[in-house]
Amino acid sequence: MRQADEGFNDGGGSDGSPGSDALEYGSRTIGDLHGLIKALDQAWRPSGGDDPPTRLDRIGPYRDLERVGRGGMGAVYRAVDSRTNEVVAVKIPASRLMADESLHGRFLREADAASLLDHPGIVRFRELGEDGPFPYIVSDFCDGPNLAAWIRAQAEPATARGAARLAALLADAVAHAHDRGVLHRDLKPSNVMLPGAAFETDVEKLTPRITDFGLAKLEEDGGGGDDQATRLLLTQTGDLIGSPAYMAPEQATGKAAAVGRCTDVYGLGTILYGLLTGRPPFRGETVAETLRLVREADPVPPRELRPGLSRDLDRIALRCLEKAPADRYATVSALADDLRRFLDGRPIDSRTGSMRRRIARWARRRPKLARSLAAGGLATVLVIGAGVGWNLSLRRLNEQITGHRRLTDRLNYTLQLQLAQRAYDQGQLGRSQLLLRDLAPASGDPDHREFAWRYLWRLSRREARLLGEMEADVFANHALSGDGGLLALTDREGGLGLFDVHRGERIWYLRRNQNGHGEQVAVSSDGRTLASAFAEDRPDGVRTSKPEIRELPGGKLALAPPAVENRVIDRLVLTAQGRNLTVIDHRTGPSGSADYKVTTWELGDASRRTPRRRSEASLPLAAYVEFGIAPDGLSYAATTADDKPGVYDLHSKTLRVGFTDAPPGLTLNLARFSPDGRRVAVHDDKIRRLMIWDAASGKLLQQLGSLTSPLTRIALQPGGEGVLTADLREEVRLIDPSRGLDIPILPPNPEPKGGRRVQLAFTPDGDDFLVSREPYMEADRIELRSTADGKLRAESPGRQMGNMGDWTILGPSVGGSGLVYSQGRYVWCWRWDQAEKQGAAAALRHADEAWAATYNRAGSLLATASNDTREDQTIKIWDARSHALLRAWKGHDATTTALSFDADGGRLASSSLSVDQGVRVWDPATGRLLATPEWPAEPARSVAFDGRGARLAAGGSMGTLRVWNAADLATIWTVSAHVDRIHTVAFSPDSARLATGGDDGFVRIWDAASGRPLGAFRASAEILAVKFDADGRRLAAASREGAIHLLDPATAQLVRVIRSDDREVRGLAFSPDGRTLASGGLGKSIRFWDPETGHELLSLEGLEAQINDLDFSPDGSALASADHSGAVRIWRADPAVPSQASSPGAQP
Repeated sequence: MRQADEGFNDGGGSDGSPGSDALEYGSRTIGDLHGLIKALDQAWRPSGGDDPPTRLDRIGPYRDLERVGRGGMGAVYRAVDSRTNEVVAVKIPASRLMADESLHGRFLREADAASLLDHPGIVRFRELGEDGPFPYIVSDFCDGPNLAAWIRAQAEPATARGAARLAALLADAVAHAHDRGVLHRDLKPSNVMLPGAAFETDVEKLTPRITDFGLAKLEEDGGGGDDQATRLLLTQTGDLIGSPAYMAPEQATGKAAAVGRCTDVYGLGTILYGLLTGRPPFRGETVAETLRLVREADPVPPRELRPGLSRDLDRIALRCLEKAPADRYATVSALADDLRRFLDGRPIDSRTGSMRRRIARWARRRPKLARSLAAGGLATVLVIGAGVGWNLSLRRLNEQITGHRRLTDRLNYTLQLQLAQRAYDQGQLGRSQLLLRDLAPASGDPDHREFAWRYLWRLSRREARLLGEMEADVFANHALSGDGGLLALTDREGGLGLFDVHRGERIWYLRRNQNGHGEQVAVSSDGRTLASAFAEDRPDGVRTSKPEIRELPGGKLALAPPAVENRVIDRLVLTAQGRNLTVIDHRTGPSGSADYKVTTWELGDASRRTPRRRSEASLPLAAYVEFGIAPDGLSYAATTADDKPGVYDLHSKTLRVGFTDAPPGLTLNLARFSPDGRRVAVHDDKIRRLMIWDAASGKLLQQLGSLTSPLTRIALQPGGEGVLTADLREEVRLIDPSRGLDIPILPPNPEPKGGRRVQLAFTPDGDDFLVSREPYMEADRIELRSTADGKLRAESPGRQMGNMGDWTILGPSVGGSGLVYSQGRYVWCWRWDQAEKQGAAAALRHADEAWAATYNRAGSLLATASNDTREDQTIKIWDARSHALLRAWKGHDATTTALSFDADGGRLASSSLSVDQGVRVWDPATGRLLATPEWPAEPARSVAFDGRGARLAAGGSMGTLRVWNAADLATIWTVSAHVDRIHTVAFSPDSARLATGGDDGFVRIWDAASGRPLGAFRASAEILAVKFDADGRRLAAASREGAIHLLDPATAQLVRVIRSDDREVRGLAFSPDGRTLASGGLGKSIRFWDPETGHELLSLEGLEAQINDLDFSPDGSALASADHSGAVRIWRADPAVPSQASSPGAQP
């Protein structure tokens, strides 16, 4: 009978090739293990009747197949792809196994699992193919040994640091698989390949890759289709598949439901154990004996087999090998974190090797002594220890919950930011702003907003800004202060709100009781007084309308004029300084006619508010649509019972000027002054005639008769004779007798609502007009149209169905033409003149390819550089705020490739493709050449000052890396850092380390003072850019393939890979707060990433050319990009952001 495990022959072929899969049990109980011993021993004995051929001519498109490994499931061949001549690995199952449907399905599952994975620590899957009845899997060929063979070849176990480093790299790769829902379930040394290595290769230089996903399981399968794969894996011929020495206890006991992510933690623990001791954790004389040890025994601590081994690393390995999955690391990422704590010399997780676990392990190994001690006083100690352990477990659970919540919050933030960009791209500015505003944190919550959010917030608000919201639909008119800075609104629940139009936010909101609703608001032109009215229905059925006077901007109640009962307040008018208030109210009689009164109150000044009725007048009984109040608030158009139509003083109610040629019995059902107050238009429903008088002289200027329907809205053109009309059918027309125009703008509404939902206004210059009405079965919108011909010019960006409220025109005195309007409970400011200024970034320019853009530390200057073919001034200095060009000069006799300011901004270093002018140092204030540091005869591709101003570094086209003393530019050290071009150099924020990237695909980290190498990482393609984040916690490296590798800046070990669909990523920059990573390359786009999760936050598409460089301003408010067309663009974010999603305004 074959021994169950011979050293590290863990199921692989005799040549040390990757073996097959671990033995597994299913959900059914094993039963009596002794009854299976004979079957197990027979299964483990290799079958000699089905030895795969050592060579094959061809399978599919692959030729010259040479066997390099074999196992229980088949063989692995080295082959040549006849299409590309690439060397690949082809895995072919044993023909005798293909009759077993479950094993055939398992082979296909291996391909499914592998196809989901893309990580440097996992052998890359290429394709699943079939040749006749034979399926096969193609992957990258790894030309080195597997880890099992490498361990056997070593005279001594691996060093502690080397073993920990290798295990951490494997844990990173397994974490990648887990993130994609793939469990390996068969981790062991023979399933770890070491490409490019030899048996004598030092453990510190091994680059492991995991292979053989034959037992892999997709978590979302739920186990329903994997029953056969989770039973004892025996082929139809009785061959056993797997290696018991590396099984997790839950696999060896048949607890299929317990097999999960912690099973892979156990597998990684067996690999770490083997690296530290040279042997597997368990090794019996037979398969049955090995399985019993896996189920029941504790592994011998590595420190007992290897005295002097670190106690922390011993505890890490033993925690991985705990019998209960819950006692192991919860995730492989947690294992990787603990290994890196060990490597960094930091304390490991306090739960690792805890007293509770060590006591339990000791008791299992010495059961008789443990029982004896338990019979004595040690029971109390064990109880205390268990209590401590329970407390630690609770703390661990809390940390896990907190970590998961933090990750969930970041992912939700990312998703909503992407939705906001999609809404913006589709022209839904309102939805975009609401989505962004909802990302503002509640009190006490972390604020995830970063550059991408602030950039999109600014972009989405360039044309239309959400000022805020009320708590119910906005009701009645808007009231705007004279300077356009303050806006007052009331809503259907009686709420009163004040908004700052300039800052784009709600200042305060006053709630009323549930039985009230808002009626009217008015603001004095000096912006210091607010009048409002709200109605309240009393229990006795009486309706009370209550005027109020409040001081602005605070909202303090200053005065409450007498309330009126069973009357509706239609209009409030305040004088400029808020000393007089005019109230227009009415009571509707049984016949439908209304009794209207106009009452003026003296309010006193702000220091002493005392209401006194100044005057009162009644209007003739009629149905009034709109009262003609002059723009200055001092007069109004009216008539009297004795038929004297004209312009009256609003406060004294005396006639100022009568209307000449007015028809007898004229009723002013609708009256409107022009914006300049010079004309007044009047419509009488009975005679269906529109008449326009001169407001100063009373002279009749125009008459428009024979109207088919009574008018409900009028607007007069400033500086012209144009008139806009809307009637009961909601038909809108533009009429200008001086030009012979009568243009239908909107046809009659199929379902009109009496015309009161139509609004009309001319812009202050009279060149355009605005119109809105509630359309039939469409979203509400406001249209901007030309006065010349009525054609549509623009539409309001925020749209909802049937919720358009009132709106108010803004004039040039408040920052340009615009409109404040409400839609539902939301309040918007639309500035259509900004629609033509949608260029999201200021563009600076070189006449040739721009290769560099960098800010000085103060953020006051921006330096850019370019090619010299079509540009003489290859270095330019710009004012970073105004974008004015300050100075420019020719830097080199070839392309200037990179720029760097020193710490105080007094010097600027440049690198160039010039052979004899590789590196130069300039005075940016004058453009004067200060020095040319000693540099070999090779082009320089990158240059950088360190953050302390102590050193200057440059990398060249032949792999030279040189560091100078920044003070005197004397050479400190020089190395041949890469075998080919160095594309990029970067200092860490503390200036202690220097990172380089080159054509050889390596990222190397150097001690900046001595040039001693500290770590290296090799990517699969050329490295074109490297950048440290602001606090030195991350190092990003971008490749020609578009991958962005996030590395540990101390060791260059891979932490995460961001897969961009861009190519040749040359531009790379961290925001100053480290929360945004920007990248750009050949794809003519800039992408923003969350470096914590690797998810894309935002993308800027459709740029002119490939991006060559990126740099954030020191304050994080702007991103500069340099591209191949010569454009240097400044992408600016909005520094002002809403404070809290849950608190849009305070109480007055």
